[in-house]
Amino acid sequence: MDPAVGFLCLVLLTLFSSFLTTLEIAIASLGRVRITALQKEYPARRPLLQQLLTTPALVLASISFLRDLALIGGGLIALSVTMSILPWSYGFTALVAVAVSALFVLLFREIFPKYLGREQMGSWVVRYLGIINWLTGPLVPLMGSLHNLGNLIRSLFRLPHQEEKRRAAPVSEEQIRYLLEAAEEHGLLEKEEQRMIWRILSYDDRVARQVMVPRPEVIAIAADTTIDQVREIVQEHGHSRYPIYEGTRDNVVGVLYAKDLLGRGFSDEILLRDLIRQPFFIPTIKPINDLLREIQRNKKHMAIVVDEFGSMAGIVTLEDILEEIVGEIADEFDQQETPIRKISRSEYLVDGDAELRQINEELVLNLPMDGAVTIGGLITQELEEIPQSGRKITLDGVTLTVENATAREILKVRIQLPEIVSSQNVN
Repeated sequence: MDPAVGFLCLVLLTLFSSFLTTLEIAIASLGRVRITALQKEYPARRPLLQQLLTTPALVLASISFLRDLALIGGGLIALSVTMSILPWSYGFTALVAVAVSALFVLLFREIFPKYLGREQMGSWVVRYLGIINWLTGPLVPLMGSLHNLGNLIRSLFRLPHQEEKRRAAPVSEEQIRYLLEAAEEHGLLEKEEQRMIWRILSYDDRVARQVMVPRPEVIAIAADTTIDQVREIVQEHGHSRYPIYEGTRDNVVGVLYAKDLLGRGFSDEILLRDLIRQPFFIPTIKPINDLLREIQRNKKHMAIVVDEFGSMAGIVTLEDILEEIVGEIADEFDQQETPIRKISRSEYLVDGDAELRQINEELVLNLPMDGAVTIGGLITQELEEIPQSGRKITLDGVTLTVENATAREILKVRIQLPEIVSSQNVN
């Protein structure tokens, strides 16, 4: 073969193979949801796009077949051209042909197509739909026949079909997180939608200790409290359920439903113990997804959280669990507080009991959540002591300063953001 003609054919076949690889990557990357969106965006192209929805595997198989033919043809032409230039050594000629072919394949069939296919996949597919249909139209029936033959052979040998493999293939949480990050970068999700999906992904990893109302904040009632006093407590705090204890708060003997006090007259002989219901105890390490199922099964909307020594650590309600997915649920009795207060472009003042999850979400941070639940707990965990006011620590470029603390707890924390994060928050 004339070297000039052969080299030209090699370049053309390599470019053709590169074009097919780009289309293959673009089509495979789109997915059904994106193709459906393209049908609405380009109604004139709807019939051609429908082919990608109905038989995507056959279209991709046809493109792969043509691409491989081009690759084989290019390899043969490269060998023929090299032999005409270097006829004295067949071994060396073959080596040169392989090297030249590999270089062309690497540049024009691997690196360039994969980059361009991912960056401009939607526009590429729509732009070349006519060519895709012209190239693959005659081959789709052939690929369909080969596909059916393959399924028949798999059935004879009792092998799983490709569709069954795809249905059975699990999607890892890491893949879902990657897709969510990509959706965020391209603005495909609203901010609140992003937060809800992130909460759902982390929901399975959270336990009762991380979502409970801690013991110091629990409104509990002594069992010897009079009914009139109980009514006053209920009217003051507005909760629907209250733990009832005898002696100390660690000895919870029941739960009072506020509705049991409504519309009823009580004689002096009626005691609070006569109205309480059986408590529902759970350990601090109880996964909240399991807890939700137990709450649904037992029809008890509040659980008493106990530590390893049997002492009450706090309470978890159905509302606390739902808030892990949908965010804060405020009612008319909740005090309107701002746990995160901005004091400058890059500084925020937060309560010591502000949740790390909320701080990470609102300030776009990545403070560790593997141990502590609150910002005060994180500082105490890192320092291994309850710090005094003015103490500072730096985590992942974020400076945390204890603004106010007692001998028992951290009350206020100032958060100093790194410059890159503060710029993101301003934007």
